[in-house]
Amino acid sequence: MMDDLKKLLKENPEINTFIFDDDLFTLNTDYVVEFCEAYKEHNVGIPFVVNGHVNCFDERAAKALKEAGCIIVKFGLESGCPRVRREVLKRYMKNEQIEHSFYSAHAYDLHSSGFIMFGLPYESREEIMETIRLCAKVKMGRFRWALFFPFKGTAGYEIAKPLIDESKMAGKGNYFDGSCLNFGEDHDLFLDKLSKLCNWYVNAETDWECAPIYRKLVEKIEAMDRETWLPEMKILLLMIEICLNN
Repeated sequence: MMDDLKKLLKENPEINTFIFDDDLFTLNTDYVVEFCEAYKEHNVGIPFVVNGHVNCFDERAAKALKEAGCIIVKFGLESGCPRVRREVLKRYMKNEQIEHSFYSAHAYDLHSSGFIMFGLPYESREEIMETIRLCAKVKMGRFRWALFFPFKGTAGYEIAKPLIDESKMAGKGNYFDGSCLNFGEDHDLFLDKLSKLCNWYVNAETDWECAPIYRKLVEKIEAMDRETWLPEMKILLLMIEICLNN
């Protein structure tokens, strides 16, 4: 494998980072250590990114990865609610394991990244807030969020079937377009707000100095009905785009 990596670098000198997109990269800590030792011994010399599984990640793996040149570890936690993870997603990890994985990465100055989703079938507003609060607690370096989308042919589709609005589903192509489940007007509006500004909700739950600012922003958003939210949302997103571009 090291020979392949060095060959890639020789043939493509513009490469500046390798991303190992193996969901089970950290399944075996001995393998992680062995990989990292080989990466150093062969002088690959390029920073790299890995996926870490929260059930299989500790300080030993974090230390080896950092010393070998790893810069980011990405974790899929999906939901911060144990019931939702267990009953809907069939993901049997505990919040304590999630927290330990992030803390292990941070202990060795590895940038952490998390993947979350909401709008899951039979998920309550409070259970969504459990996800938001967990993100705030572990202080992940960055995260990506998405709305649950029941692709046909999957177990998720069968679980969500009683809630699916086929007319909504026909107009949405993926998990960023919006929810196609029927939760009711209030919950649908909450999901729409969260899908656009989830990072504001997370920042509001942290203990950072900026948290009070975001709490006020979230309170303002939460007070909006759908008629107020839709035009305000367009203005907010335009302002965010302008700030990012500048």
